[in-house]
Amino acid sequence: MMSLAAAGLSLVGCVSDGGFSSLIGANGHDGEAFGVGHRPPDVGPHPGHPPNNSRWGHLDPGSLPDVYFAVAYTTVPYGWYTCDAYCDADQAEVPYYPYGETHYAVIDLKGQVVWDVPALSSGMTYEHLALAAAGPGQFSVTARPWYTYDAEADADGWYAGTNWEAYRLDALTMSTERVAHFDLERWVTHIDRASVDVDVGPADGTLHLGMFPSDPERALFLGTDTYSCDATARGVRDLRSVHLNDGEASAISYDAASFLPNPDAHWWAWGFDASVDEDGAPAALIGVTPWDCSALTGDPQVVMWSPERGALWTADLGPNTWPLDAEFDPREGGGALSFAVDPVDGRALWRVFDADGRAHGELGDELYNWRPGPLLEHASSTFVDVGTRSSDGFDQIEIRSDGRVVWRIDDLRFGVGRQAVSILDIVLLPM
Repeated sequence: MMSLAAAGLSLVGCVSDGGFSSLIGANGHDGEAFGVGHRPPDVGPHPGHPPNNSRWGHLDPGSLPDVYFAVAYTTVPYGWYTCDAYCDADQAEVPYYPYGETHYAVIDLKGQVVWDVPALSSGMTYEHLALAAAGPGQFSVTARPWYTYDAEADADGWYAGTNWEAYRLDALTMSTERVAHFDLERWVTHIDRASVDVDVGPADGTLHLGMFPSDPERALFLGTDTYSCDATARGVRDLRSVHLNDGEASAISYDAASFLPNPDAHWWAWGFDASVDEDGAPAALIGVTPWDCSALTGDPQVVMWSPERGALWTADLGPNTWPLDAEFDPREGGGALSFAVDPVDGRALWRVFDADGRAHGELGDELYNWRPGPLLEHASSTFVDVGTRSSDGFDQIEIRSDGRVVWRIDDLRFGVGRQAVSILDIVLLPM
């Protein structure tokens, strides 16, 4: 899931170009001529739009805020396979997604890679599952390694289990540590350093992992008993908080009834983002949909939740939400970002929800395959989006404020070279 905008990130301090000013034209907008991160040429007052008072609406290429994103990416483009005998008779082409080897990096607003993360484990290829912000300068990666079994270990060679691994990455020290994994032999979730097992639900259920930036020594696990058809069960399990370093520390459980819109109904959890508000208090955005053990029975909803105060507000995202994802800004009462498809003409739409209602607008048709990124400031509808270019099948990162594009990152820059990529996930790095 493309996840949270962490409240602790400062937008006041600015950074110099760090030796890269010659690559970015101060008034340039053409990515080929002026670099990777740039301000679009049409940014400015728009007729009919109120003045944009957000600092994000006035990004200066010569004096950018000290902001970094963690990204998961591949170098394989989104595209289309020509159909063969396996396609339906009425299909000429079918889409494929960029399932190449996953890479991780920390980038600045210019698209410059400031940390090209080494392989999570030597000799292992990973399928990306999720990114999440963690402590200051930290983020977590959950991924699934692809093991090759020999004939003795697994005679018929099939993939045995949902073997995910969770890592905490520190961009300040450029270090990587595995913090939890699914133990294939014992079929349990195991916390590495604390050397304890934790009950997060059955292996055939779904699972989400997060961390409050104010307490990065604990991991939060939200599980759903996917195949439980007990009419009295809630589906979504209690939220578990487990210490990553101290095996003697008690696990903390938060009753699912405190964040479910209707505790008596059956729910499936599809999203979880943990963060802190402007006062440093922990908060989370939880995405759930009602279901009856065989099919979804209602529209997706998001709940802003606090461990101290419970559910603060709930928003119904509606039936046309796509993709099923929501991003989170916990400050000033909290807000959520979600995309949708217009059921009449197929237009891609953005929506920002909060306790007072929602703002909305169109994403346009310059790109396609839109996905929401971090919600940077819900009060001004400032957010990151990712879309795919039809010209080459690779992705472009945009920042919008009041729904208008104010900044773009066309490609990633490695040193003085550039690389077109497909973005699998992006989070704002807390600082």
